[in-house]
Amino acid sequence: MLFAQFLLGVYGGYFGGAVGIMMMAVWSLFGTHDVKLMNPAKVLLVAAANTIAVACFLAGGTIALQPTATMLIAAALGGYLGARLTLILNSSQLRVAVTALNFVVTIVFSLTYMHR
Repeated sequence: MLFAQFLLGVYGGYFGGAVGIMMMAVWSLFGTHDVKLMNPAKVLLVAAANTIAVACFLAGGTIALQPTATMLIAAALGGYLGARLTLILNSSQLRVAVTALNFVVTIVFSLTYMHR
């Protein structure tokens, strides 16, 4: 599990797409099934991977500041709202909400990039 988490951290720091969902899927394979228990660790580890990646990209001078600021604000709001949602919903409802959100985001991204 440690090696799998290392790979997820590298992937999350470089690309980041759906790494939190991947973490929870991998942890489920290793026996952790309660979404409410997985969520705090997921948030912490995704934040750590992103923080390290941003530090590396800043050191390399490869960051466009305006899009980065936009993503920072969106990620902070999404993280806060997601954490609040985990307090309201039970595990089954949370799984449905996460699945529905991922489906919607995938469709929006697909339609956006198909028309470019």
